[in-house]
Amino acid sequence: MEVNFILELNNLSTSIKKISFHNSDYDRKLNNLPSSIEYIELSFNYQYQIKNIPKKLKQIKCFKNYKYINDFGNYQVIYI
Repeated sequence: MEVNFILELNNLSTSIKKISFHNSDYDRKLNNLPSSIEYIELSFNYQYQIKNIPKKLKQIKCFKNYKYINDFGNYQVIYI
């Protein structure tokens, strides 16, 4: 099932550890993620730079041609 939404993700709970946009066309900037996030899965066509990488991030899953993948050189990257 594909889910599309335009909700801005601001003021998320600091208890969130994983966030996934798999099977979605989420098209908003992700610069307000809580520092508690350990895992991010971006949508296939996500095109924005994540300027505030969560401090506890361990792993990111994204399309192999994600324009800003080099920003995650210190993290485990899984390619879709």
